[in-house]
Amino acid sequence: MLRLLRELQRLQDFGFSIQNRDYDLTIEFAGPGGSPFEGKMLKLQLQLSPRFPFEPPSAAFLTPVCHPNIDDQGKICMDLLKLPPAGVWKPTVDLVSVVLAVKHLLAEPNLDSPLLPSIARLYREDYAAYCQLVQEKLK
Repeated sequence: MLRLLRELQRLQDFGFSIQNRDYDLTIEFAGPGGSPFEGKMLKLQLQLSPRFPFEPPSAAFLTPVCHPNIDDQGKICMDLLKLPPAGVWKPTVDLVSVVLAVKHLLAEPNLDSPLLPSIARLYREDYAAYCQLVQEKLK
C-alpha cells in the first residue's frame, strides 16, 4: 500500500490528474504534442491487481480513441502491460512509466503489431484521413 501511495504522489508530481478508488485509477492527461491527440484531454483507466506490482495493471481508455494499438473498448495492446514471456512487465516498472509509455504510444503507434490492422493501414497510407478520423472520434 505504501508503494501505491508513493506512486500516486509521483503521478501528481508529473502533472497527471488522478481519481483513485482503491485499486481503480482514472488518470486524465493532455494528448501528446505533434500527434492527432494534441490539445485533447484523455482519460485512462488503470486497474491494479491486489498483487501489484508483481502483476501489470490493466489499462483502457475511457475516452473514445481511434488508434492502431487500442481497440473499440479502449483496451491497449502494449508489451509493457503483459507479463513475460508475452510481455516485458517487471515489478520495478512504476505507474508514471506506464502512463508515459501509453502517452508515447499515442504519438508513435506500433504499426508492426497492430490490434486494429485497418487503422494501421489507414495510418500508413493516408495519415491525413487517419488524423481526421481521430478528431471525429474525440468529439
